[in-house]
Amino acid sequence: MDTFGIVGGGIAGLAVARVLGRNGYQVTVFEPDMPATGFSADDAFTDWVRPHIAQLRQPHSARSIIRKLLVERDPELYRAVLDGGMIEWPFRLPDFGDEEYDPELVGFLGRRPTFEKALRAVVERTPGVTFVTERVTGLNADPANPRRLAGVTTKSGAVHDFDAVVECTGRRSKLMDWLQGLGLRRPTEIEQDCGIIYYSRYFRFREGVRIDHGNYPSGPSANLSTLQYTMNRTDNGTFSLMLGVAPWEPLFNHLKDERVFMDVARALPGTMSWLAPELSEPIWRVEWFTGLVNRHRTFTQDGRPILENLFILGDSRFHTNPIFGWGMGLALRQSAMLVDALSAGGGIAAAVARFEAEADIYGRKHFEASAGEDRARMKYWKGELAEPQTPGTPEYFVTQVQPAAFRDPGIYRAVTRRAHLLDDPLEILGNGEVNRRAAAIPRVDHTKMSRVEIMGIVEASARRHLDETRLKLAVRA
Repeated sequence: MDTFGIVGGGIAGLAVARVLGRNGYQVTVFEPDMPATGFSADDAFTDWVRPHIAQLRQPHSARSIIRKLLVERDPELYRAVLDGGMIEWPFRLPDFGDEEYDPELVGFLGRRPTFEKALRAVVERTPGVTFVTERVTGLNADPANPRRLAGVTTKSGAVHDFDAVVECTGRRSKLMDWLQGLGLRRPTEIEQDCGIIYYSRYFRFREGVRIDHGNYPSGPSANLSTLQYTMNRTDNGTFSLMLGVAPWEPLFNHLKDERVFMDVARALPGTMSWLAPELSEPIWRVEWFTGLVNRHRTFTQDGRPILENLFILGDSRFHTNPIFGWGMGLALRQSAMLVDALSAGGGIAAAVARFEAEADIYGRKHFEASAGEDRARMKYWKGELAEPQTPGTPEYFVTQVQPAAFRDPGIYRAVTRRAHLLDDPLEILGNGEVNRRAAAIPRVDHTKMSRVEIMGIVEASARRHLDETRLKLAVRA
């Protein structure tokens, strides 16, 4: 059987290692970080050392596409994920009975370490899969064929030969430089700033506290002027709070201070129903995520793949705004594409060509969907949206369709299927029925707090907790 070297053992690398191993291939996964062997879900969250995964303790979403793929293709992994602590959750509007109920809209709730720990354990016991705890530093060309790779080199200088290489090291991937180092043209790359910075923190409900299940796992959430916040239930009685803020507002740099973060969080509409001290307590520090862009790369040139035995998937290929929670689901869907391309026959080169054709279209659609929403949100935050919005545009979707979702089961189903990667992300824009139903629902005023109010809360808290030197440094950061 063919041999595969997988560069990167995060969610994407583990997912593709699992599908390849189950299909009889010999797989070597290169991952410098140690696994969470013997850890509980809570220990994995607090103690798992993953210096190569910057977003490990940021909120993640295990969308319905993940459950669908596991139920249909890998029941063993499906059971392991649940046994590991992830919670199965049906997404529906209970106030409307069974109208428009969609049995595919069932996903998982949980922290990324909880999901990844379970995935890693299953992959480790998959026949044909081995792990090398080293970092790959480069790709090796096949001296007999400039359009093929011979394998990879690791930090220690060791050379490993494979029939095919899978690159999935994420947003920080060195792949573009590696390809240029082989004398290849740099792949085409397009990107757009996400226009947002994230600050997040995890909490645990106190013993005996029960929070009623609403329409969604989220707790109080809203898109205000210059700030968007979301609260999500996760595993083992925990939940996350994410504040997404405008990067052009320097006062938000103060959110790095836990006292300022908590003052602002508790001042937002509805949040005290979860954040009141008698209901919950923090279990981790404030984390932040900056420099976010939507990015799409094309790995074909002159009508054919750059290399005939290189697969690229996950964030190395394309990535979207983390606010959508698409990353893990996109990675698992691409791993299924890869093994399906191999199963179609014709050898590795034919499989790479099939995979490139499908993955490129798939990635471009999600890039365009994410970038379009980001542009619309930035206009909204800056007060630059003209009225009325035109149906079929991202601006209409963000300001009219999404706010109407929780008041109409048909809109809810369409919006939620898109969010959970079950439908084409662009088709909803032109969905006449959804747009007509949204137009019939009065606009919801999400400006419960103005920009001036929000900035005033941030500044007042910062002045209360920080000295003048730190105030100036934070604003300049």
